Amino acid sequence: MYCKCIEKINDRIFQEYHDGKVCPNCRDRESIVKIEYGYPGNEMIEKYERGEIKLGGCTVDDKNPDYHCNKCDHEWQKSSYDI
Repeated sequence: MYCKCIEKINDRIFQEYHDGKVCPNCRDRESIVKIEYGYPGNEMIEKYERGEIKLGGCTVDDKNPDYHCNKCDHEWQKSSYDI
């Protein structure tokens, strides 16, 4: 027997991982930051110093992670959780 409510719960959970709202490793919601790539200018450096982003380096690749959890250091791609 399969329940549609379980499917809706899983869709919501995957959407939160995809949107960077929850860490898929430790389930933390407060320590998630976007990873930004490219040569950092002043604005990017200021965001990094405020802890709003993680610097991902200058090499942009489709396999690069999109989010970083400052609590457990886990990094993930949002495409891994496309619904």
